[in-house]
Amino acid sequence: MQRIGAPAFWDAHGLGSFPAAGGVPVGIVDTGIDAGHEDLAGKVSACGAAADGVVTDGDCADSEGHGTHVAGTIGALADNHVGVAGVAFNSPLIVCRALGGPDGSGTVADVAACIRWAHVRGAKVISMSLGGPASHTLAEAAKTAYARGGRSGSLLVAAAGNDGDGTIEYPAGLDQVVSVAAIDGGDRVAPFSTSNQDVELAAAGVDILSAKLGGGYVRMSGTSMATPHVAGAAALLWGQVPSATAAAIRRRLDAAVDDLGAPGRDPAYGYGVVDLAR
Repeated sequence: MQRIGAPAFWDAHGLGSFPAAGGVPVGIVDTGIDAGHEDLAGKVSACGAAADGVVTDGDCADSEGHGTHVAGTIGALADNHVGVAGVAFNSPLIVCRALGGPDGSGTVADVAACIRWAHVRGAKVISMSLGGPASHTLAEAAKTAYARGGRSGSLLVAAAGNDGDGTIEYPAGLDQVVSVAAIDGGDRVAPFSTSNQDVELAAAGVDILSAKLGGGYVRMSGTSMATPHVAGAAALLWGQVPSATAAAIRRRLDAAVDDLGAPGRDPAYGYGVVDLAR
């Protein structure tokens, strides 16, 4: 939280009293959520699961833990004397389980269906800590949800990938999606973090402490862990400018960075590490 300037932003914008509600809705497309976790209780405002490209409302239970960890980074309750605080702790969560297969696997059709579902249910930001092949179905879902220039659009944020090379993963590689790389505690790009021309921003992604499936807390690493930091930051920005478009929030986010690496945008850090203190 300190590295991305969240506490400074909270204080500057009247969130230092840690209100429980009032933030913009954030969608999470992942393995689901442990909605009964002590730091996530009451956070889920809409819940669904995709199968064969169709989302069914009402069930988004997590059986893997990945989505629960992501959800904690975005929206864990703040000032409740337990665990961690989410970046956008006052945002309701719209959770769609697209990765319901063994070991958190899923299909492109289910990811696309979850993007559409979360967008229709009012998610201003959609966080996707996942990656896979290019797909026309996925691209069309992202175009519809982002709706460049429209106030009804959702800002899409996705993990750049953990291949440690230049492989482009999707949805991060789509023009409508913010691709997020991971840094460690020394501001170095994590060795697993994918570097390519699509990387747009970077955030903390090594040894991140967040909610654990079944209760308690666990440290995890990956661009999956960096992505919810950026999604939460976008939600905070949008909360201050509710009439903004997704494209406008994206520009603000890209400008609020510590420009590390080569000056300007580079394949490792993108525009830089998100810094809400800016």
